[in-house]
Amino acid sequence: MFKLSRSFQRDSEHGASLPQVYKAFKDIHLYRGDVVMMAGPPGAGKSALATNLALSMRVPTLYVSCDMGPTTFLHRAAAIHTTTKLDEVRREPDRYLKDMEAVDHLYVTYPSRPDAEGIARAQMAFQEIHGLPSDIMVVDNLMNLTSGAKDEWTGLRELSQVMHYLATELQIVVLLLHHLNLGGLDLRYPAPLNAIKGQVTELPAVVLTLAKGDGVLYAAPVKNRHGKADPSGKTYVSLDYSEETQKISDPVPNPTPQPAPRKTGLEIPDWFSRAIKDD
Repeated sequence: MFKLSRSFQRDSEHGASLPQVYKAFKDIHLYRGDVVMMAGPPGAGKSALATNLALSMRVPTLYVSCDMGPTTFLHRAAAIHTTTKLDEVRREPDRYLKDMEAVDHLYVTYPSRPDAEGIARAQMAFQEIHGLPSDIMVVDNLMNLTSGAKDEWTGLRELSQVMHYLATELQIVVLLLHHLNLGGLDLRYPAPLNAIKGQVTELPAVVLTLAKGDGVLYAAPVKNRHGKADPSGKTYVSLDYSEETQKISDPVPNPTPQPAPRKTGLEIPDWFSRAIKDD
C-alpha cells in the first residue's frame, strides 16, 4: 500500500526508455515495465536483432538463450561485436576472447526447455550477483519454454502472463521472441498481427514482425502502445543486415546527387578549337 505521492515516486522508473540503438526505430521504444515481442518465421533474424540490441544498448542484460547453445551464441556475438565474418570467428574463436571479455554487461544462460519458474530463478540469480534486476531480459524464444499446460494455446497464454508479470513487477523490459502461423504468408514481408502463433498479443506493449530480404531486415510495428502501428504489417522500417557478420545497422543514406554545373556563355565546339590550332 502506497501513499499517492509515494506511488508517483515508485512509478517514476516505469516508462523510462532504454537506450535507442537504431534511428529507424524512432517510433519504437523499449520501456521499463513492458513486454516487447519480436515474431517471425525461422531464419528471419529474430535472434540476430535481439543479440545486436543486447550488445549495443550496453545496459545490464540477461539473455535466456533456449534456441542457441554457448558455442553458437558466442560465435555470433563475437562476429557482431567485432564486425568480423562469422566463418572467421568459427575458425579461430580464441582470437576474439579479449574482445568478448570487454562485454561486461551481458549475461547469458542456456536452458533448453525452461519453465516460468526457471526463468524467474535466472533473474533472481542475476539480482543476487548485482543487487538489482537486469534492465532487459531477452527470452529466446517463447516456443522453447514449457508450461505444463494441457494444450499449446493455454501454455502460451500462461507463459505470456508470467513474462508480463516479471516486466511489471521488476520494472524491466522483457524482450520476448516468438514464432508465426506460417500458413498463407508471404515470408518476403513482415506478417500481420493476427499471424502471431497462439494470438498472445494482448499483453505485450509492442509487437514487431520481422522478415529478411537480400541484405535487409524488415521490422513492422503491428502493435505499438507508445507510437504508430499498422496491424496489417504493411508499414515497416528497414535495417541493413549483413549475413556474413550478423551485424544489423541503420541504412546508410544515399548521397544527395549534385546538380551538373550549369554552362554559361558561348560554348565553342571542340572541332572549331582544333581547326584553329591546325591553322
